[in-house]
Amino acid sequence: MYTQYGTRVTPSVGQVRDSATGTSSATVSATDADQQLAGLYYRIRALYGLARVQWLCGFPDRALQSARQSMIEAAETGSPVNVSYSLVYSCYVFLWCGDLETAQEMNETVMAQPHWQGRLMWFHAEALALQGELLVRRGNVEAGIELLRDTVANMQSTSQKNLMLSVTACCLAEALATTGRAEEALTVINEAIAL
Repeated sequence: MYTQYGTRVTPSVGQVRDSATGTSSATVSATDADQQLAGLYYRIRALYGLARVQWLCGFPDRALQSARQSMIEAAETGSPVNVSYSLVYSCYVFLWCGDLETAQEMNETVMAQPHWQGRLMWFHAEALALQGELLVRRGNVEAGIELLRDTVANMQSTSQKNLMLSVTACCLAEALATTGRAEEALTVINEAIAL
């Protein structure tokens, strides 16, 4: 059952689980004004979030479908910000599913977006982190480690907190561990926790 708080509609934990597994029959409708906040559309954000939850729940095919839908709907808004958010957060689903070609294409699209100045410069750091992870997954581990190390340092040095710092640090630590540098990997994790 949905619980109403003002004009917002919030699903119960069971409904989120049912939605992630594809067993929910409940639908929620909202006006365009309800779906948009600061140029970001809630539905698109929900779709890429759903994609990640579906993958975590063991439904990779559904996750890929939701990720693709978020990218389609983001493109329909015509907003580079919506497109970039959708690509960055959906890209991980493709990485986790092993579709490195699509992940690379998505990352290149993010890098081509016109938002490298001002508040949204963090997209650049996100794209570099994704590129580092792609390098590692394709076997170019040392180049990936260097790019990830530089990206983590960049994320740590900025006044704007980067939401993906912990993910990037984990990827760097995993890459270091696979090359036998467990102490360095542990240091990366400890530094990320300390922030």
